[in-house]
Amino acid sequence: MHELEKIIGLCVDRSIIDIQVLPGKEYHQFDLEKSDTTEVCAYLKNLYPTLIIAQQTKLAEDFVAMLQQSSLPLVMVPDRPLQHFAEQTHFTLKTGTASSNFLAHFGLSILPEKDMHKAPENKAFNALLSRRLQLIEMLMAEKNRLMLSGYYAVSAYVRQNILVHIDWLEQQLEEVDLHLKPFWLSSKT
Repeated sequence: MHELEKIIGLCVDRSIIDIQVLPGKEYHQFDLEKSDTTEVCAYLKNLYPTLIIAQQTKLAEDFVAMLQQSSLPLVMVPDRPLQHFAEQTHFTLKTGTASSNFLAHFGLSILPEKDMHKAPENKAFNALLSRRLQLIEMLMAEKNRLMLSGYYAVSAYVRQNILVHIDWLEQQLEEVDLHLKPFWLSSKT
């Protein structure tokens, strides 16, 4: 990571916005009842961030849309990758919203190098990460189907078929995670 790079964890929780900047210990909190969102946006722009990480939540959607219009380098991250990162790093992940410190560390660990998109290993990483997200979506859909199968009294065969598919998807997810592990480990060095 270059000295001038700044990773920002952004946590939106009701009317409070927490901002953690890494490297360093810069932390700032905005109360949206006292501050305007344009003030928050201006503060973030003045930091010249390399990457801003926010948890994908309903509360954050409107605020994030404004940040994206301001051309800030923002990435919205769904819960599952954050939970996986918390398990791997032994961070405590709060229920509901992740802390800005946690999000900044997540961003720091996944930050790509400047021209990494041209490197073959990054193409492999992006393909694996994309596949991981696809598997998670399918797994969630199948688990929802399983839950609804009890409600709609679906046949035992269909229920069993869903369970087999869930097992297979979980195995595929484990395999993808094994292939991603070297990328995660190398990003921490």
